[in-house]
Amino acid sequence: MIEYYVETPTQGFYFDRINVNTYYDPATLRNILPVGELEKECVSFEIKEPTDKAVELGSKSRIEMIAPSKEALGLLRKAMEEANLSYFITKIEITKDIFTGSPNDAEANVTRKASTLRRKKSTNFFVFDARWMPVKSGYGEGLFADCTYYYGTEINQFVMYARYSKINGRPCMHEEWCFTSRSRIEKKAGLRTIDDLINSNFETFFKKEERHFVHEKIDSEKFLRWYTGCKQKENLDSKEQKIGDILGQRLYGGGWFENPAAFVSKFANVKREIRKKPGPKTGPEKEYLAMEYTHFLIRLNQEGEEE
Repeated sequence: MIEYYVETPTQGFYFDRINVNTYYDPATLRNILPVGELEKECVSFEIKEPTDKAVELGSKSRIEMIAPSKEALGLLRKAMEEANLSYFITKIEITKDIFTGSPNDAEANVTRKASTLRRKKSTNFFVFDARWMPVKSGYGEGLFADCTYYYGTEINQFVMYARYSKINGRPCMHEEWCFTSRSRIEKKAGLRTIDDLINSNFETFFKKEERHFVHEKIDSEKFLRWYTGCKQKENLDSKEQKIGDILGQRLYGGGWFENPAAFVSKFANVKREIRKKPGPKTGPEKEYLAMEYTHFLIRLNQEGEEE
């Protein structure tokens, strides 16, 4: 049983993945580090060649740890200090598992939260659905849910899905923040050294990051009226109603109204396509560019009610 950082009856915190780059080649690093002990204290521990970009910056090796225990980080710190090795953290996944009574409960909690959650300063949103894949890969390694929700870009991303926890095997709603690049990791998570990792306050970090999100619902009727040019009319004629119904089916089928994050992502994508289009913009295009997506979103309180 790996000793993780924080575990209560309801939730647990740990680092799901840590990548550390060094200026020493893999063979030298394997002779310096207690690899056998580190492998026992991590779900996975590997020493690899660095990426081409990292090589350009002088890196010669990359340590990859999945779910390391506090003991693992202590062993790594000691070995690095004794050999006076220079290193820098290049990737981190900071995780919170919220335990549930069953896999169905975990999946329902994720779906419920995703239905209203939106990241305030990022329009990037994506849902990976394993049902789209011909073969479900990864299942049997703790994953049981079809959908994984991604908010933001790969270098600064919030991810949420249901799985069996690496902490204790219980079904859980798994949430993690993923940061890539040493400058971003230090700026966003305050993590620069292995000591920083060992002394992390996970609960404080996740509470602080909550400020980046809001809970909302989409006023789809308001959006459809605006989109069809019928926003000023209280009662639509049969032709206008038919156009609205066809458009609504098309937008719903395209996932526009799946949740506020999906709506904002698609709204922003349409704006980008209009801006890239050569030549003068049409009247409707100009109107679309001038409109803010927040006009069609309704803020919710913690109880899920309109504010």
